[in-house]
Amino acid sequence: MQIIVTGRHVALTEPIEQYAIKRCDHLEKYRDHVQSIEIVLDKVNLDFEVEARVEVIHHSMIIGKSSQEDLYAGIDQAVDRVARQLHDWKEKTQSHK
Repeated sequence: MQIIVTGRHVALTEPIEQYAIKRCDHLEKYRDHVQSIEIVLDKVNLDFEVEARVEVIHHSMIIGKSSQEDLYAGIDQAVDRVARQLHDWKEKTQSHK
């Protein structure tokens, strides 16, 4: 699984990148077919916009967005939204069998 962290209008430091990667590591347990995760950090006015994109085999891209004043809270919220979507998708695919 590949995790990519990019920043737009944000100075991407090593602690921020490591925090985003650490938060995304647990997403692999939801589905073995997660190909890649991309975290995009953007600064818009006073808020940080975080977008988490998860590419899954046999499914369209799963996207979670967040807008917060605190960058770390934005990362948490975006990853949690993606985790919920992955969990719901997993439950849906298992219930159809």
